[in-house]
Amino acid sequence: MRIVPILAGVFVFFVLVLAVFLYFSNSNSFQNHKTYTITFNVSKMIGATGTLLIINNRSYTYSNMPVKLYVPNGSIIAYTFQQDVSNSSGFYHLESIKGCNKIQNCVITATYNFTPISNRVFNITLLFRNQSFILPPGWFRIIPIPTPESYVNITGAYTSNIKMDVAILNQTEYQNFMANKTTISSSKYYYEISQNATINKTLQQGTYFLVFYNPNTITNANVTITQSIVVK
Repeated sequence: MRIVPILAGVFVFFVLVLAVFLYFSNSNSFQNHKTYTITFNVSKMIGATGTLLIINNRSYTYSNMPVKLYVPNGSIIAYTFQQDVSNSSGFYHLESIKGCNKIQNCVITATYNFTPISNRVFNITLLFRNQSFILPPGWFRIIPIPTPESYVNITGAYTSNIKMDVAILNQTEYQNFMANKTTISSSKYYYEISQNATINKTLQQGTYFLVFYNPNTITNANVTITQSIVVK
């Protein structure tokens, strides 16, 4: 079973975030069970309106929480928690997502903090310094890049134990990548195949995705963020 990203929704300040949960350490155990329970939940909110969570193209609001799914083995679950969710006096900003620590009865919880509208400053951290994740052979991680203004800057750095593909893709390039992974190298905005690299790009307002892809057929890519990847 794989849990992977889909195209995120846009809400309030046109800020997107992608929540990706990939349970790697016991991936072989998936073959030993026929059905998994996955529960999506969030921290307490007051007066939150609009779409909060999208799972496989179906939208859920705060009133729908928690959302429980019974997933057959081999299914693909794609989900997105919105970056910002509004109420009448401000917005709830996504601070963290806690994934599962076990395969059966998996619980994914998003934590939001409230900020009055007058205090909002656009500065989004997509991946924090020293954050790490594993990409098994052929696996990928996709993170939508928020662009609520006429242009934004995205900066950061990363390292890996093996060479991997990292790119910034627009909507068309993203769709091409999902159909054929080798097209990742055709990015017009940013593309690197290396173990260590930095990102420093300016993007006009639009739809973009930061993609980490391990094309290796044998070895896991152990990825570490050496400088927070920030959009501002």
